[in-house]
Amino acid sequence: MAANAVKAPAPVDLRMEIAGPHGRPVVAVKAVNRQGITLHLPMASGASDDAVAEAVLKVLEGLRENGISVK
Repeated sequence: MAANAVKAPAPVDLRMEIAGPHGRPVVAVKAVNRQGITLHLPMASGASDDAVAEAVLKVLEGLRENGISVK
């Protein structure tokens, strides 16, 4: 490598998990890349549909704060 080569910035870890009312994960970010965002919505989290939707919105807000958007 040449002495004047620029190193790529360290990747930012964007994995996150939102827990439900019983402490179990409701939604988890598995991957973020140029092709999209991969979410995991586990079964039997104990959360209502509304709580899952709210958790997904929190994940999107967190990603947006890190410069990632689905636009």
